[in-house]
Amino acid sequence: MRRLIAAAVAIAFLGGCALTDEPQSGQFSLIKPGMDRTAVVQDLGTPPQSQMANGQPVLDSWACEPDGQIVKVKMSAGWLVAEYILTLGIAGLVDAARFYKVQQRVNKCDVQYGADGKVERTNSMHGAVVQTP
Repeated sequence: MRRLIAAAVAIAFLGGCALTDEPQSGQFSLIKPGMDRTAVVQDLGTPPQSQMANGQPVLDSWACEPDGQIVKVKMSAGWLVAEYILTLGIAGLVDAARFYKVQQRVNKCDVQYGADGKVERTNSMHGAVVQTP
């Protein structure tokens, strides 16, 4: 019974600390073909994920709300381990459920660039882009 109470208290204090999603100032819907990558990064911030080819970025990815609002989705492995140990795994289940909800709500917003460094196309689909500190 003590362990159950301790787990409940720990969940109350730590629940959700391992996973956060914070709105940012950028708006994905403002990115249009022909824009320079420098302008895109200035508007949306540094991309959490980038793919390179021949030393140049060809695809940048951000997490965004369905309306185009950029969000930062962060997962802290240290907090996840601490929560798991302190709550006997219960907080891990809470975080897994929370991550599933974030993935359903947040989109992966991609910007693809041509060889000239200008936007060729944009795409938005389900799936969060997660940053680890």
